[in-house]
Amino acid sequence: PPPLIQASFISFLLTLAPRVGPEALPCEAGVEGTIHSYGAMTLDGSKYVSFKEYAGKTVLFVNVATY
Repeated sequence: PPPLIQASFISFLLTLAPRVGPEALPCEAGVEGTIHSYGAMTLDGSKYVSFKEYAGKTVLFVNVATY
């Protein structure tokens, strides 16, 4: 099907989706500081990257772990 029809169909399906409100979950309330206080190793483990390097920039963190 043409892209416009696909986009219209997807938009229609989204209107049928249930509306979900925001949830507030208390996760690790004892953790201090901000995200800029932390960092992570690169995928190959060769370097520690401080999240301070990304202050003022738009960053997407994807948590692939389960809670």
